Amino acid sequence: MIVDRRTFIAKPGKGGKMKEMLIELFEKNPWPGGNLRIYTSHIGPFNHVIVESESESLAAFEQAQAQFEQGFPKADIDMDVRHEIEVSASTQMWKLAYERRIED
Repeated sequence: MIVDRRTFIAKPGKGGKMKEMLIELFEKNPWPGGNLRIYTSHIGPFNHVIVESESESLAAFEQAQAQFEQGFPKADIDMDVRHEIEVSASTQMWKLAYERRIED
């Protein structure tokens, strides 16, 4: 499994707006690759928003990314607003090495 983790750093006081913008984006244009999560800080830097998606392989991620980008215009997200509230963003790709799931 591949996990794609994107970290968005918002300007001070704009983390909530960044979170809402990302939720709106994925509500209008769902991620086709599988599970997707959006995190905000519970303890730590409050202006960070994390988007994390899972894919079975790098090839599956690339296919999902291409499908997502094709649907992006229907999301109708104002990129100027994004640039007004965002300081920076970064991407990390992780390969699952071990997982233990606890069943109910």
